[in-house]
Amino acid sequence: MQVSTDWIIETIMRKRGSIIFTGPNGVGKTLLAIQVVEKALREGRKCVYALTTMAPPNLFGLGKVHLC
Repeated sequence: MQVSTDWIIETIMRKRGSIIFTGPNGVGKTLLAIQVVEKALREGRKCVYALTTMAPPNLFGLGKVHLC
């Protein structure tokens, strides 16, 4: 089954919170992320695009908050 890029972008745009694209080289993660950010900005939404080579579990560890 093949789905359109527009359908994928619309599905992502309905989500709230953080989204992490992960997968092997060359599958289109960067292109898809840029298209989602462009659409979000055109709709007046705030977004942050960060590019990293970290594995998702390591990236998640950086986001943990430790309260004293």
